[in-house]
Amino acid sequence: MSAILNRDEFLKLSPEEQATTVAKRVPTFATLDKAKQQEYLAALRRDLVTPGAVGGPRVELSASTFLKEGITRRAPDILATAASAAVPGSGVVPFLSRLGAAEVGQDFGDVATGQKITPGYGAATQLVGEAATKPFATLASVPAFRAFSRRTATAIADYIKRLVPAFRDYSSDAKGLYGIVHQDGARELSSTFERGLRAIKSQIPDTAIVQVEKTIEVAGRAEIVTEPRNARLLIDELPNLRKAGGKPYYAALHALQRDLPTGVAPELDTLRADYRHGIGFITFGRKGKFLHGETYDAAKAMGEALDKHGQELYGRGMDDLAALIRGPGREPIKAVTRSPWVNRLEGALLGGAAGAPLGIPHAVGGAAGGVALGEGLPRTTYRNVPLTTAGRAAQRLAPVTLSEAARELLREGNVPERLPGIPTRRGESTPVTLEPSPRAGERRLP
Repeated sequence: MSAILNRDEFLKLSPEEQATTVAKRVPTFATLDKAKQQEYLAALRRDLVTPGAVGGPRVELSASTFLKEGITRRAPDILATAASAAVPGSGVVPFLSRLGAAEVGQDFGDVATGQKITPGYGAATQLVGEAATKPFATLASVPAFRAFSRRTATAIADYIKRLVPAFRDYSSDAKGLYGIVHQDGARELSSTFERGLRAIKSQIPDTAIVQVEKTIEVAGRAEIVTEPRNARLLIDELPNLRKAGGKPYYAALHALQRDLPTGVAPELDTLRADYRHGIGFITFGRKGKFLHGETYDAAKAMGEALDKHGQELYGRGMDDLAALIRGPGREPIKAVTRSPWVNRLEGALLGGAAGAPLGIPHAVGGAAGGVALGEGLPRTTYRNVPLTTAGRAAQRLAPVTLSEAARELLREGNVPERLPGIPTRRGESTPVTLEPSPRAGERRLP
């Protein structure tokens, strides 16, 4: 038999009157000893449910009370999450600081809401989140690196196209860069430079001399010597040199770019700068070997290529382009090659742990996980990948989010209530299961 008990009226009663009221509605209440009766009443006053422990009071709450009680119970978890989220950065010191902040927030929340203090609970759950984030962060470095490489390739292509008009028809991506460096970029650059020289040849002094390099054989050895040539006559020879092909044509262009006097005409100065910048980028790209088909390897470009061949850019006044290739990070990206056996081991551990709750033997789950992840996980991951604003926010919040998820799961399983701890002013630690009631402000008792 059930009866409706108004919540507000019940809370106005004295403890003795509350006990009498409950005894009239719950037959099993009178069979309990004094301590159990007090626990029952405390659970009732706190809008808690303890099925079976004291006869099973079922407390139905209004939506507002349900929300209030839920927030009160989770206040320590919320404070632990907020405190750890306020500690940015990676490394040992930020890691330990997040553990300490989570513990302080958890304990402060327990005290503020009158719940039992469980020393080490906040730090332990934060550690779970931090540990769970590590493998995901390692795997996430692969798509993050690819996204960064695509963004950087686009930025480099846009920059070099603005700097060298001969490249303006190439696409602004890794495919366009590959075309500039390894396909017909040099031909487009040379043709543009040659047409410009022929157009302004009349403005070049008749006496202008350039030194053209050529290779000769001396005593069985190849040596590079220079041959003085009249600039205007050399420009007239360019079409024939181009048709003949080979090094003489490019040697003539290099000599004209390098040795023609400055200040003769603004158009000539612009032509020379465009050719110097274009040939510098092409040389850097070919020596650096960071373009593979339609893929730009940011790690190789900002690391080995820039370290060994960066002078091709710096020596031609292309410092801004070099800075763009270097990227915004303080450290260059580093590729890390993982052994396939490490992937298989991690897969075996994960497969065994995931299969245990389902009753799958560790050997079977571990073998399945080892095979699946050993072949499915990438062998090359990356460190120091610059992230977008959203990526940095996700990286910062990931361990906090996973830690809060761990706290929520443990809270739903009433784990904190079963842990040893230090009582606070409220003194009880009763498992909670709350349900909102369609009739606000009333309590239904069995």
